[in-house]
Amino acid sequence: MWRNGWLLAVLTVGLSACGSGASTSPVTRKPAMTTPSNITREARAALGDLGDSYRLSLPFVGRFEAQFQICVLAYPAMPRPRQPSVIYAPGYRVYLDGATQKLLKRVAIAPGEVVAAHTQGKSIGEYGIPAGMSYEGFLEKEAALHALVPGLCVTMNSAAAATQAPGHAGHDYLAAFKTLSEQPLAPYYEKFGKEFFAYLKRQ
Repeated sequence: MWRNGWLLAVLTVGLSACGSGASTSPVTRKPAMTTPSNITREARAALGDLGDSYRLSLPFVGRFEAQFQICVLAYPAMPRPRQPSVIYAPGYRVYLDGATQKLLKRVAIAPGEVVAAHTQGKSIGEYGIPAGMSYEGFLEKEAALHALVPGLCVTMNSAAAATQAPGHAGHDYLAAFKTLSEQPLAPYYEKFGKEFFAYLKRQ
């Protein structure tokens, strides 16, 4: 059931986001805007053995071993026609090399590891395209966010991150993230991207 539903959601929303909060699918689409980023392609390939029920979160920067790398959360979701998708606690986080976007490691997230009440098979909330945003607008903003992540990964690994406030890239990422991010996943973003988001909020 989730396999067919996920494929429908991909057509409706894009490759790394869930259903729609207030949306119906437009009749026309711009093909170039549906091209997945390198981050999406690599993260999706890392989940190939899990079937089609897993979605990808927005990419962010997380600590992996001694450095900061690109991180994407993978979580199950159940699409619903013309309604937000029902989402479940992330089961994995995928780390990609910040320079090449190639897979470093897929790490399992145990049920209740981040939020005790987030047990396996229990819904943690809903997510859809933000109200008032078009399908094309969503994909444009999502693509812009993806494009910022490799550069921000470089910044987080530099001495500048310890002494300087985020520049335009950091402000642009944070603004897009606040608009597009899945609110039920907030505790997971905070745990696995704590240093990154603290940096972005620095004045």
